[in-house]
Amino acid sequence: MSALALAFNLTFPDLYHRDGLIRLDQAFVAWLLASNHSMSERLLTARAAPDSLSSLDESNLLLDLALYVDDFMGVLFGISKEIQQLAAQ
Repeated sequence: MSALALAFNLTFPDLYHRDGLIRLDQAFVAWLLASNHSMSERLLTARAAPDSLSSLDESNLLLDLALYVDDFMGVLFGISKEIQQLAAQ
């Protein structure tokens, strides 16, 4: 039986260690930059000065990021097609 593979040159054990999670975050930010430059700028700006965001702005950012996180997870776990099928239902 072969081990399940993740995208972005990550492994399942990476998900349990700080260094792996840092690489996961870096992969997400790079993927988001390629997917939607303005959204990546919003995320990085918020991360640079988290206290400058109002609660409403933080909530809106999280809601706006949700679809991108969903797509990223589909790519990461190789289930993009299944996610799209479920969304179509």
